[in-house]
Amino acid sequence: MSRSRLGRASATFAESITTLLNSTVADGASVRTAASAGAYSLVATDARRNAPNGGPIHLRSAGRASLWIDLKAFLFEDEAGYLTIQKSTWSVLSGPGKHDVILHYDYERGKEGYPEAHLQLFCEQPDLQAYLEAVGRKRSRMQHLHLPVGGRRFRPALEDLIEFLIDERLVEAKPNSKQTLERSRAAYQDIQLLAAVRRRPDKAAQGLLDLGYKLEEPAASRVG
Repeated sequence: MSRSRLGRASATFAESITTLLNSTVADGASVRTAASAGAYSLVATDARRNAPNGGPIHLRSAGRASLWIDLKAFLFEDEAGYLTIQKSTWSVLSGPGKHDVILHYDYERGKEGYPEAHLQLFCEQPDLQAYLEAVGRKRSRMQHLHLPVGGRRFRPALEDLIEFLIDERLVEAKPNSKQTLERSRAAYQDIQLLAAVRRRPDKAAQGLLDLGYKLEEPAASRVG
């Protein structure tokens, strides 16, 4: 995938997120290809000329307090030529200044020291704080803990985060939002399924054989 192809694929990805947000929990949201960093393309919410790295966008809510979502994803071409996420952060924030983080889902491909896909919660929990101090982590807080969420292949989708906001009545969802999320999530899961098949064709083949399918081994894999 050339830089131009990566740019086009990234723009299509950004457009799909824009459509998803504006069809469910936002009005006038904009997600764009914000910048390039070496072999990576950055897609972000509210990316503009004077804010190339993007920033939070406002979510629909009947509440007096403001709620925001901030999305960033670094994309690249994998060895098979597929558009792939190297790193992403889906954050939910509150307050008029858009600075108070509530939570964020992170994915960091090849990360060492904690799970590639994880959730971080920004809250105070006195008993947990006392425990962290007792085990020698005096500077750690709840938000420094990385809760695993499914790993590289089965991590939550952005649709799951949006559904959480709707189900907990934290946002004012548009009509038919649930149906929109179901369609979009199904497309995401299909992509993940195909990626899993490419990584473990032996397991995929065994699953099909167990269902009664007849398979033929690819020519490149035949012996002789």
